Amino acid sequence: MFQLYRRRAASFFVFVLFAALAIPATAGASGGGGHPGERTYLITIENLTEGQPFTPPVLATHHRRTSVFDVGNAASAGIQGLAENGNVPGLIAELETDKRVDEITVADAAGPVLPGGEITVEINSTRRHRRLSIASMLICTNDGFVGLDSLKLPSAAAEPTVAYLNVYDAGTESNTEAFADLVSPCGPLTGVDSGGQGTGMSNPALAEGGVVSTHAGVVGGADLDPAIHGFAGLDGARLPRWPGESATFDLDAYDAGSELNTEAFADLVPPCGPLTGVDSGGQGTGMSNPALSEDGVITPHAGIAGVADLDHALHGWDGTVGSLSVTRLR
Repeated sequence: MFQLYRRRAASFFVFVLFAALAIPATAGASGGGGHPGERTYLITIENLTEGQPFTPPVLATHHRRTSVFDVGNAASAGIQGLAENGNVPGLIAELETDKRVDEITVADAAGPVLPGGEITVEINSTRRHRRLSIASMLICTNDGFVGLDSLKLPSAAAEPTVAYLNVYDAGTESNTEAFADLVSPCGPLTGVDSGGQGTGMSNPALAEGGVVSTHAGVVGGADLDPAIHGFAGLDGARLPRWPGESATFDLDAYDAGSELNTEAFADLVPPCGPLTGVDSGGQGTGMSNPALSEDGVITPHAGIAGVADLDHALHGWDGTVGSLSVTRLR
C-alpha cells in the first residue's frame, strides 16, 4: 500500500506499503523548487512481507507517455538486470537516456529493505512529469520484482494517495528457486543457510525469453520455502489508521491445492455455466470428489489452461482478479 502527499510521497507494494504525500510549497507559486510547476513528494516504503527482502527501490518521475515496464511485453535490459541481479545502476543508466524522465532517486540509505522495515525518500516532479514509477528486486527470487508503473501523483498539497504495488516476473529467467541461481544475500538476509551459494550474473542456460507478468509466487521447488520467502496473498493486511483514510488492495487468485484442476463442468459447481453464459448441460456438483484430491498446498493459481470445458478467453484472467477498497469511517 502506499500513500502520496504532495511535496513528499510514500509507497507500499502488495507486501510493501507505499505512501506518497505532496509537501506544501514553501518557495512561491512554482511549488517549492527552482523550476516552474515543480513539486516535491515524500515517499515512504514499508516492506509488509514476512520474509522477502528487496533491494533499494529505484524511483522516477516522468511524463505519462513513458513506461518503466509494461506487463505483457518483454522487460527492458534495465529491468532484467534489476530483477535478476539487483543491478540498480543499470536501471538508473537506462532511465537517464529517456528524455521524458524528470528525476531519478534510489531509496538506499539503509541498504536492502527488510521485512517489516521501511525507508523514506523525497522526489521532485515538474509540470509535465506528474507520473511516478518504482522498481525493486525481490532478493529471494530468480527474476521477480516489485513495481509501480506510471502512477498519477496527487495535485493538491498534503493530499494523500494510498495503493498497493504488485509483484512481477520479468520473464527473463526460469524460476528455479535454487540458491545457486539467486543473488547471494538471499540466504543470509532471511536467516537461511545457503552454504555461500549465489550469483550476481545472469545464466544464459536459464533464459526464458518471456514477457513481464504477474509473479506466480514462491512454490518451494528447490531451496526457497513459501512459508519464509513467499509473498502472495492478502493476509493480515493493515487497515487504514485514521478516520477518512482509505486503502486499496489488489486481490490475487490462489489454488487451494486440494483438488485437481480438471476444468470439467462435471467437477465444478453448477452455477459456473449459467453465470458465464455457457451451456454446461446441467452438469456440476457441490460435493468434493475424493478421486480428485491432490493433498497439495496453497499457491498462486496458474490460471485457466482450457484443457476441458473452460475457455481461457472467457473464464481466465491475467494479473489480479479483484480490488478491495477499505475506508475507515470513525
